[in-house]
Amino acid sequence: MLNAKYVKYSGAAPPISNEVHALGNAWFVSDINWAATADEEMQALSSINPANTAVVHDEFKSVLSNWGAVDSSATVSMTKYATNKLTYAVNTPSAAAMVFSEIYYPAGWVCRIDGNEVSAFRANYILRGVQVPAGEHTIEWSFEPKSYATGIQVNMAGSVSLLLLVLLVFGAEILKWWKRSV
Repeated sequence: MLNAKYVKYSGAAPPISNEVHALGNAWFVSDINWAATADEEMQALSSINPANTAVVHDEFKSVLSNWGAVDSSATVSMTKYATNKLTYAVNTPSAAAMVFSEIYYPAGWVCRIDGNEVSAFRANYILRGVQVPAGEHTIEWSFEPKSYATGIQVNMAGSVSLLLLVLLVFGAEILKWWKRSV
């Protein structure tokens, strides 16, 4: 599920290619298994095929309300990758549930479909998911933690205060020097 393309089982042996079981950066799922607790989510993972089924906690029922069977012509591909921004091109003839091979972390990651912010859900206990409407779309995940924006504002306020203090001190000294020389 985490797009592990290679498996290393021994220090002396070369890694084994995992092309058959790696699901890629993102994929559509046709079925949702709902779970009431975290324990149920974990237990359900042993009995599903993550390529076509996702286990989702009941708390996300309002986020994932309109999805159906995956059409075989539906496509998804990652178009841009950066540490704080991931972009995907998606084309699906019907509304669909999509799972991303990325860790679910709601305190900072924001999902936008065609520039409009949408709610995400946690799939398979640890991954991100989103409901995609029918059509051709651009999905963008960006890391925008509120603490970062707050830190920038505090930093700017501190810098402006320091600059004003320096101007005040040097301005007073320059004014004294100017009065003595006149």
